[in-house]
Amino acid sequence: PAPCPPAPDFEMAEESKTVSNMRRRRKKRMGFYSDSMQSIHSLYRKASKEMRKSYGAFSNASTRHKTSIDADKDKIFESHHHQYQQQQQQPQPQHHHHRHHRYFTDDEDDDEQGDGDTVAENLLEEDAIKYAWWSQGLVQAPRLRRDWDRFGEDDDRKYQSLNAFFDTLFSVVITSLGLEVRNQQSRRVLIHWAQYFGIVLSLWLSTAGYSSRFDNDDVVHKTFWSLYGVGVLGILMHSTGDLTSTNSNFFALFLSLIYFLLTLQWFRTGIHLPRCRFFCTIQGSIMLVYSLLALVASTAYYYPIQRRDDVFWVLCLGYPIEIFVTLLIQELGMVFMYPHLDYEDARKEVDLPLHIQFHIDRFKTLSMMVLGQLASAIAWHPEQGFGSVEGLYASAGCGFISLVCLKIFIFDVDFLDTHDHAIRRSRCSGLTWLLLYPLAMGCLALTGSGVALLIAEAGKINSVPAGSPHFRQLLTCESLSVFLIISTIQRNLHSVPYVRVLRFHREHRRATLMTRIYNIQCTLQLGAAVFFGVLPYCQATAMQILVCMAIIMIFILCLNMVDELILLETVAHARERYRRHGGEE
Repeated sequence: PAPCPPAPDFEMAEESKTVSNMRRRRKKRMGFYSDSMQSIHSLYRKASKEMRKSYGAFSNASTRHKTSIDADKDKIFESHHHQYQQQQQQPQPQHHHHRHHRYFTDDEDDDEQGDGDTVAENLLEEDAIKYAWWSQGLVQAPRLRRDWDRFGEDDDRKYQSLNAFFDTLFSVVITSLGLEVRNQQSRRVLIHWAQYFGIVLSLWLSTAGYSSRFDNDDVVHKTFWSLYGVGVLGILMHSTGDLTSTNSNFFALFLSLIYFLLTLQWFRTGIHLPRCRFFCTIQGSIMLVYSLLALVASTAYYYPIQRRDDVFWVLCLGYPIEIFVTLLIQELGMVFMYPHLDYEDARKEVDLPLHIQFHIDRFKTLSMMVLGQLASAIAWHPEQGFGSVEGLYASAGCGFISLVCLKIFIFDVDFLDTHDHAIRRSRCSGLTWLLLYPLAMGCLALTGSGVALLIAEAGKINSVPAGSPHFRQLLTCESLSVFLIISTIQRNLHSVPYVRVLRFHREHRRATLMTRIYNIQCTLQLGAAVFFGVLPYCQATAMQILVCMAIIMIFILCLNMVDELILLETVAHARERYRRHGGEE
């Protein structure tokens, strides 16, 4: 027969029903959330009480354990000391005495060794020892600043004093080249300035490419940078004069020395770091070719001016050539060396990332130094007198206002996060931004020289060499016009500042408004560039051009502050919502 089903447990069913009724009434009376919070609070109080009890018991036990250990040590020491005194009083074999004495000595040595380990560990953790340049040895391998697997990590050695020192030297070289343009004011000198400026800035960019990827503080690097400084000083000493002068030979010779030092450093890095060997071999080979070209240009056997001029133009375009040759060899390396990998993984094997923050800091520092040198160029020293007091000080004031507006426009208007930078966005945008940077710096330098000439014309300074007024106006206005166009292109290579952050926090309307304001700013900036391009042909005086420049730069600066006001209002609303929901400031 089939088994009978079990009888229902009426008592258990009744009990569960009672419990459910009680829970339902309790939820109605107190609410589900208050019940949960009270339960969590009670559990937290119980856990805290148990932790305090456990901690008290543990501390008492630790104290008792320590006290007992100290007492045992005292007892052992007294017993051994008593035995030692008895051995001294009663003659015993010599080897027993040595055995007990060796026992005490070993204990003392162990204690001293333990204390020594602690002292050594504390000594190594001191900042004065830990971060000293000699703490890891006098000769060290180059350190890779950033790789693809640690692309977003912070670096505590972003910008060193040696880099700032050499950036200052390069800015002085640029100022020396601008002084030659102001003294001669001719098309031939302007072409010579463009050639030498391109050579100097290509050298600086190639050096920044190395120091952005590798660095160290050992003796080898200090020696390298010291010899590098000697070469830069030599370039500064011989940066003036045309191609037929002796300065041209020595300029090329010191240029060859610097490129040869970079060659040695790239090859040394490739030997010590197998991960970077392919990239370092490419860069070292390019630097070696540039060193040989500069050496050939400095010799007397290669004296024809046209050939030396051709070599100098190749060195002037050295940085763009370096970028394109590196890209070509990397593409070939990805095809023949890593055919089994996809494009991005293969590129990471043959390429090394730039340290974006370090690169941006160096570019900003050089730009600031160029602007500072231009401020000193505007302040003329009229030793031989001047004809118009009002014209001199009014024109100098307008020039200084334009310079300050340029500084604020370049550095303080748009705060750009590294995640929005053109180098981080894509490879194409990053390379375009890097190639446009030398042109922007050249336009800034020429703008400063032109403004200085216009101030001298408006103030009727007697010591200024005679020149064409139209040349001065063209030099100033066209340089500023090209700078505004390049600046607009560079701004559009980045992501729009703060839009990514606003969209992440669901401020979509504010993000759309910021994008529209950004486009309006760029459009009006291009309009100002067109105005400056046409201004020299309107037969305006030097004073009128300086006044128009100051007014338009103030207008551009105020226009670029509109998005900051929108962001300030957004932050104020966010703070108000935070206070309204019970948050603290």
